[in-house]
Amino acid sequence: MSQQRHYNITTTSLQCLYNATMTSQQSHSTTTTSQQRPYSAAATSQRRYYNVTTALLQRHYSATTTSQQRHYKGATTSRQRCHSSATTTSQQRLYGATTTPPQQRHYDVTTRPHYNATTVPLQHHNYATMTSLQRHNSATTTSQQRHNDVTTTPLCHNNVTTAPLQRHNNGATITQQ
Repeated sequence: MSQQRHYNITTTSLQCLYNATMTSQQSHSTTTTSQQRPYSAAATSQRRYYNVTTALLQRHYSATTTSQQRHYKGATTSRQRCHSSATTTSQQRLYGATTTPPQQRHYDVTTRPHYNATTVPLQHHNYATMTSLQRHNSATTTSQQRHNDVTTTPLCHNNVTTAPLQRHNNGATITQQ
C-alpha cells in the first residue's frame, strides 16, 4: 500500500509537472502565435499594398497604352487621310490613273471626262511647246554655228595678215642682219 501511495504521489507529481510544462509550452506557443500575428498582418498589408500598387500600375499602363494607341491610330489615320487619300486622289486625278473595279466606277465616270478634257490640251500644249523649243534650239544652234563659221572664216585671214607680218619680220630681220 505504501508503495502504491508513493507511486500514486509520484505519478501525480509527474503529471502535475508534465501539465505545468505543457502549459508553459502552450503559453510559448501563444507567444509564437502573437509573433506570427504581426508577421501575417504585415505580410497581408504588404500583399494588399502590392496588389493595389500593381493594380494601379496596370491601370495606368493600360490607360497609357490605350491613349498611346489612340494617339498613334489617330495620328496615323489623320496622316493617311491627309497624305494617302488626298494625295493619292490628287495624283490619280493629275496622272489619270483610273481603275476599273466596281467601287471606282463613279470615280471613272467623274474623272475620266475631266481628265481627258484637261489632259489633251495639255498634251497639245506640251507638244507645241517642245516643238517650239526644239525649233528654237535648232535655230539658235544653227545661227550660232553660222555665226561661228562667219566669225571663224575671217579669222582665217590671219594667214593673209600673218604673211605680210612674217615678210615684214623677215625683211626686218634681214635688214637687221
